[in-house]
Amino acid sequence: SFKERYNAQVCEAHHIEYFVECLNNDASNIIILCPNHHRVIHGVMPEFVRDKSLFQYHNGLQEKLVINSHL
Repeated sequence: SFKERYNAQVCEAHHIEYFVECLNNDASNIIILCPNHHRVIHGVMPEFVRDKSLFQYHNGLQEKLVINSHL
């Protein structure tokens, strides 16, 4: 845990639609994630369902965004 070791909270910005594909750098295309979830999303490539604010994984798992759950 970064917070315990460094007394700091860490988050990363993620483009929902990958920037290299859409060149969309608007705030509506960016979410803030913890580093662990950011790596999972890049590794597994789930679909982001905007109207439900959740990631839909290929194995059926759905993870809804929870504001401030990591901070």
